[in-house]
Amino acid sequence: MITSRIPGAHRHAPRKTQQMADKIAKKKSKQRPNKKVDTAQALALKAGKPLTYEQIAKIQDCSPQAVHKDIKDLLPTEDTKIYRSNRADILSNMQLKLLQNVDADRLKKASAYQLVGAAGLLYDKERLERGEATQISGYDPKVITQGIADLRAMVNKANDFNVIEAKE
Repeated sequence: MITSRIPGAHRHAPRKTQQMADKIAKKKSKQRPNKKVDTAQALALKAGKPLTYEQIAKIQDCSPQAVHKDIKDLLPTEDTKIYRSNRADILSNMQLKLLQNVDADRLKKASAYQLVGAAGLLYDKERLERGEATQISGYDPKVITQGIADLRAMVNKANDFNVIEAKE
């Protein structure tokens, strides 16, 4: 015969175990299903409105913890906001640092293509951030003139068609 060290434990053990199992089952039935979070929608709801994790979880039929876990590292931080508002100046500063670090040893190790390419890339990104042109597009005046003439002919043809159609 097996004896328990806890007096009276053998008498109530099955009933208590069943009660605990019932409590766990009841809790699980109240929990939301383990549904996948729509990360893009959750981000839009959190950043746009902004909604709480609980509100987003209700919309997506999942737990607030799941929403938080999926988007916590994707939300913009204060550092991100500062970077975005100063990005052109940061890129300009990086160009300067890059060019200041070019010395005879580095010129020997890196190709001119790599150095000029890196500086040019940063310059283009800086101009893009400032809303300035990043490339010069050539154009042929003859092609543009011919295109305008073709458009005028199409408009005239459409107008003639509308006039004939209206008379009938």
